[in-house]
Amino acid sequence: MKRHTGFIATFAAAMALQVLAGASAALAQPATTAGSPKADPSGGGFQLARPPGAKMPTATPTAQFDTPAVPDPVLSLPGNVEGLLDLTYLERQGYRPLTLDLYRKRASAKRLPVVIYVHGGSFLGGDSRMKGSANQNGMNGFAAMLAARGYAVANVNYRLSSEAKLPALVLDIKASIRWLRANADKYNLDSDRFAVFGDSAGGGIAALLGTTCGAPQFQEKLPPRMGGSLDLSPYSDCVKAAIDWYGVIDMAQLDAMAAATTEVKANLIHSSPNSSQSMALGCAIGTTCTDAQVQMYNPINYLNTGAGKTAFLIMHGTHDDAVSYHQSELFYNALKAKGISAELKLVPGVGHYFTGATKDQIKSIDHDMMDFLGRTIGDQSH
Repeated sequence: MKRHTGFIATFAAAMALQVLAGASAALAQPATTAGSPKADPSGGGFQLARPPGAKMPTATPTAQFDTPAVPDPVLSLPGNVEGLLDLTYLERQGYRPLTLDLYRKRASAKRLPVVIYVHGGSFLGGDSRMKGSANQNGMNGFAAMLAARGYAVANVNYRLSSEAKLPALVLDIKASIRWLRANADKYNLDSDRFAVFGDSAGGGIAALLGTTCGAPQFQEKLPPRMGGSLDLSPYSDCVKAAIDWYGVIDMAQLDAMAAATTEVKANLIHSSPNSSQSMALGCAIGTTCTDAQVQMYNPINYLNTGAGKTAFLIMHGTHDDAVSYHQSELFYNALKAKGISAELKLVPGVGHYFTGATKDQIKSIDHDMMDFLGRTIGDQSH
């Protein structure tokens, strides 16, 4: 009998090893440039093990748009799961082609619900195969384990802050959602059952994606050439569910909330020109950024737009020294005040990435996430 270890347990174990012993030398680190600030934990993300021969996205814009078509590389995994790697979903002039990795069960008789994963990395780094979720028993991280439970999982690459400032990455991920819907028949996806999941920087973006269904501020026309011969504009960017793990909600309140968190001393200063948030915005929070620039990325400001179509699961450790759990409380309270479906799970004594979690806490995190996905987009595991 095949045994699929809970992906949260795998993730937590790998993160604990990374914190205690550092990143494994066998797994590549995101590239950095001289003089650039180190990616802080408030935007980080766990990383999937890269399969042999997999391509590492670069942060260098490219002028090579019309590359020859090549067969999609396929990664075979236990549980009758396959990983379709480096699927190009968007080509913007002057930038590298944007890709995603799609994990799914082979030859499923039913259309698969879809989970779009938004990686962290302080907006500065990271990619669709970030390490941290261990390559356990031949399964390529959490995506393969979730796919074995009956979901299709799309791990999405987007433009980093060194390439383009916000709202670039939001537009990119929305484009990936449209591309997946446009290709639903090809990949056996259920267009009506999409969820988005992100951690840290990705968690805040997942929250924003959940509240901006159809919001005009984040709409763009995507001609066929950009969408791989498909006109993506007619397809919806909406999701039925959004999972936010310890994400940033209101950048303007990060430092004040950190100071008000009695459980742990703040580890970062966000109102600085060198903070990852300021670098993503292209201005300094607290000085050169206008309120409008900062608040454009606060998901609370869109609750009257499209948030009513989405259910939210928010999870945060009470001893997070990078992003205070008061950020998650702020978001949850705003959602509930509008009558929007939302659940908040605070994990006592646990830090960023759920570091320090006990085995029982890990099981609870795993259960809560899988239960939420099952209730919102439907678990079709066998």
